[in-house]
Amino acid sequence: MPIVSFHPGIHYWILMIVGMIWQFLLSVIILKRELGKMSWEKLETRLWLNHPVHPKTFKVYKIAYSFTIPIIM
Repeated sequence: MPIVSFHPGIHYWILMIVGMIWQFLLSVIILKRELGKMSWEKLETRLWLNHPVHPKTFKVYKIAYSFTIPIIM
């Protein structure tokens, strides 16, 4: 008989959260080692945080963000 009577789904959920925390911490450690001093400019280039660009005019196309929610739905 188990010491604590949790539903098995709760155990799975807790393990998933611990795994996601570990994955986040590991990625931050790796980024810190690669970049040295972490600044927002370095993180933007390293994580490819760019605005969408219009394919014909090559200008920043911020209206494209409005298409993401209907596409995800």
